[in-house]
Parts: sequence; structure tokens; C-alpha cells
Amino acid sequence: MSTTISLPSWLKPIDVEGYVRLGSDHDGGYVLPLRLVRDADALLSMGVGWNWRFERDVHARKPMMIQAYDHTVSERQFRRAWGANLVMCGMGKARWGQVRRSWARWRDYRAFFGGPATHFRQEVTPSLVSTMFERIGPGKLLVKMDIDGAEYDVLADVLGYADRILGIVLEVHDLTNREQRFESLMQTMLQRYAVVHVHVNNFDQPKNGRVDTLELTLMRQDLVPRQAGPLSLPHPLDQPNDPSRPDIRIQFDAQTVLG
Repeated sequence: MSTTISLPSWLKPIDVEGYVRLGSDHDGGYVLPLRLVRDADALLSMGVGWNWRFERDVHARKPMMIQAYDHTVSERQFRRAWGANLVMCGMGKARWGQVRRSWARWRDYRAFFGGPATHFRQEVTPSLVSTMFERIGPGKLLVKMDIDGAEYDVLADVLGYADRILGIVLEVHDLTNREQRFESLMQTMLQRYAVVHVHVNNFDQPKNGRVDTLELTLMRQDLVPRQAGPLSLPHPLDQPNDPSRPDIRIQFDAQTVLG
């Protein structure tokens, strides 16, 4: 049975039409207006992990410069994972399918980040933000951010480049402990951006009606059509992050507050 939670009305998204889902099915996929890809000159991705399908899908829609930052993964790590699975398979402690998947991941990392995209093995911190925007050069940007809580520290600095950022695809973590900080950041973001999609990550089930992780898509206000109305949720492209559980439904309430 699906759970319904309340979010404050200022998070209610507006419908700008032309939505696509990019990235993996279930976890790792994001719903956003295609215009954010079509009009961008480059993708700045913060947080890659073991899944760069979103970055691949963006490049498939429109070949562009992609620069990604994640200090937790490396080519060596994927190579070693393949080697470890190969040894374990020889000992009868792993399946051949695990070996094939780890081999495919290693090869795909080398092909993608050695070709159309660049991976910087650096932790995203406030002091790195200016370097990231200098490296990627001038032009209009789409920003993706999934950095496990570090978004609270870097978003203010990233917004200093709002004139260049068409849209932001963002996963916000640890809301149950940082609601006030999230609300403060969102009020700042909403001065320049509009929420055009919101989805609850259902890996963490609501506790006392509160959720821990939200996926948000924001679009610069000057790009939003004047006639845009509210977006109906769940969007047809939405998928539960954990497919073994139903998606969490959202209602918006003017009386609901965060913090």
C-alpha cells in the first residue's frame, strides 16, 4: 500500500512540459524538462558513484562537454573489483555473472570517462566550486548534484553562478536532521529557480510523516513559460527508487512547514 506524505506548498512543482527520464530505471534516474539538456552547452555532474547512466543519457540526447566529480571512485577501483570477482568465481564463491558485470563496468568507465566525459577524483567542497566552473569554461550549464549531504555546504557557492546554470537536478539527503537548513537553501534557490519536478526516494521510508531524501529538478525562472500550471504527481515517468516497495505519494499543504 502506497504511503502519502505532505510537503510545503512552496515545493509544489510547475509543469513546463517536454519531460524526459534520464538515467537508470528506479534509483539513479531523474525526470527533467528536455529543454535543460537541449539548451545546455555542458553538464557539470557532482557525484557519480558506480552509476553514470544519467551522464551517458545526457550525452546521447545532445553530445556536450561533461565534467564529473567524485572522490569515492576510480578506474583502479573498478579494475580491482573485476579482478576480485574473477578470483572469487574461480574459488566458487561468486557467480560468473558478477564477473561479467564488473568487467563491463570497468570497460564502460574507461570508454566513457576516457572519451566524451572527464572524471575528476576530487571531493566537492566549497573551496572547489570556483575551480569546477573555471575548468568547464564559459557557456550554459546543466548541473547534477548527488553528493550525500555535502549539497548543504556547496549549494550557496554554486548559486553564485546562477546566470550560467539553466537547471539543477538535485538529490537532497538527511532532511529529517537538516530541515531548517534545507528550507533556508530552498528559499534562496527559489529567488532564481522554479521547482519543476519533485520525487521522494523510497529507500528511506517516512517516519512520523517526514521523509529523508528528495529528488528535485529546478529550472531558471526566466526559462519557465508564463502559462505554466501545476505539475500533476506522480509523473508518468516517475519510478520508485526501490522497486520492491510502492512509490511514496505527495500532497502539498500550505500549512506544512519544514523545520
